[in-house]
Amino acid sequence: MVLDRALSFRVNNLMARTDHPGWPEPTDLHAMTAFTLGCAEEELIGLGFDAGKGGGGGCVAYVPRRVLLESPELMAIGEATTAADASESAKLFVACQLALDFAFIGIADQRRLWTHFVLPQAFARYPLDALIVEVGRIQRFGLP
Repeated sequence: MVLDRALSFRVNNLMARTDHPGWPEPTDLHAMTAFTLGCAEEELIGLGFDAGKGGGGGCVAYVPRRVLLESPELMAIGEATTAADASESAKLFVACQLALDFAFIGIADQRRLWTHFVLPQAFARYPLDALIVEVGRIQRFGLP
């Protein structure tokens, strides 16, 4: 999955640079991610991921809102910190602001997020020596 998606990001980026019609600008990471993942730009949320002191710089990746809404731990943070009548999107936004410790979401959600969305984008955007491959090294995440 990681290699398939990473290759999709790289190929789409190359095709966009050859002025093929229908491809977004290669420098527009938001549009390129939406195009590659096959979703609308407004469905993506940009999140920052950081391995902490001495562990490499952070990276930013766009993740579909629906994937984050499916995380029970993340949504529990939103439920506990927003008004009872708040929308799902409002709860998610607050949770992404407050859930700074990556351990706040379950290991299954961490791996899914990392392998399906973050790592494939990182392969296409960052130099290889800056990549954090092991999800267990990530300490913080949330809205950048």
